[in-house]
Amino acid sequence: MTRPSVLIAARFAPTGYGGLAQYQRLLARELRDQAGVATRFCAMCDGPSSAPFPEGAAICVAAEQRAAMPLWMRLAPRRIFHALLDLSIRRAFANELRQATSARPTSIHFVGT
Repeated sequence: MTRPSVLIAARFAPTGYGGLAQYQRLLARELRDQAGVATRFCAMCDGPSSAPFPEGAAICVAAEQRAAMPLWMRLAPRRIFHALLDLSIRRAFANELRQATSARPTSIHFVGT
């Protein structure tokens, strides 16, 4: 059986100082330490991040993929749309996920307001 992995996707990278960045870092640490789950981060940015991402590989998403963000924000709080949200995020990040060094994530946790 493969080790479960979670892709933590957000509009902002977990390298910031805000509450959502801190939440991403704490979530990744707790998933890794308490449940043994591998984590990776995915954030909207214009290019490779100059600051290193904490725990796990980083995936930067180009500006042309940002068009879907408002849709994700509307789908995320509605449980009935979670399957559609998961499909949309996987399609948007398909190239990045393919190029990532670790295996395809078993789940995606979208962080946003």
